[in-house]
Amino acid sequence: LAYHGILLKSFKSVMMEMTETIRQATARLAKDAGRPVIYLQSSSVRKEDVAQQIAASQGITEGLVCVLTCVEPCKTFTVGPNRQTKWLDLQSFTGKCLHQYFYLIDPQLGWLNVRLQTWLPFTVHVVINGREWLSRSLQKHGVGYQQRDNCFVDLANVGRAQRLMDRQLNTNWTRLLERLVRRVHPSHRTLFGKQPLNYYWSADQTEWAT
Repeated sequence: LAYHGILLKSFKSVMMEMTETIRQATARLAKDAGRPVIYLQSSSVRKEDVAQQIAASQGITEGLVCVLTCVEPCKTFTVGPNRQTKWLDLQSFTGKCLHQYFYLIDPQLGWLNVRLQTWLPFTVHVVINGREWLSRSLQKHGVGYQQRDNCFVDLANVGRAQRLMDRQLNTNWTRLLERLVRRVHPSHRTLFGKQPLNYYWSADQTEWAT
């Protein structure tokens, strides 16, 4: 805020402008791809099912499937008075804001979703499936397989499949995740002017299966 000369008293109006910039960018992104933006009245709706139904009914096999939006809890910031100093302070709190869920079928990763929080700090949450990723690798290298839901029940070459799976352990995650951000959040590079902020990535949850 200081770097960009934004006063704390202007915080809310500036953040609202940034949020609107993100929403307009998403609307253009979906329109250009010919995909729908759907607002869900309740966060209890299983978004995965909605997106899967859209992909199946419209025969989508690659690219953006849809954008689902919903108001959900979030960690964010506000500006309020400090009783001790008598000055305005930037304060962290848990509130609610609009989130955008981008469902994609990626050439490398397969089915995935990216959730973008539309209010500061514009958190991004990426959900990918290593087995979806593996099935794409098997197809690329001509290795036959049979898959039921998230389980491989037959592999033509188990050793080759294992080696392809092991490659995921050497992934440049920053490069991969930033590629996904550029795809669904085009306004990020210009949102903070000439000094863009880079995302700091961490693993929120990982699952390993044998």
